[in-house]
Amino acid sequence: MGNRARGKITRVTPRQGATFFRLDLGGEDPRPKDDYFELALEHKNYNSLYSLVLAAAVNRWPITVVATDDITSAREARVGYINADWKADQSD
Repeated sequence: MGNRARGKITRVTPRQGATFFRLDLGGEDPRPKDDYFELALEHKNYNSLYSLVLAAAVNRWPITVVATDDITSAREARVGYINADWKADQSD
């Protein structure tokens, strides 16, 4: 099992207590339940990470999500941190 996944955001669902977002993971494993990641409202960097999630979704940037625990299909993966990398002349 691993604790990271990379893909483009296909859905963002704000809910009470957390924001859930789905990544298009292609054939990548491991996969969380229904490809969803949970960004908890009590995360100390919630506002920054939520802003990054929205920017990545709108701009179709691939992101790397590192979960707090191993990713498993039994539950949504809880976000530890998120990376977005850019390179000169990078294209889809």
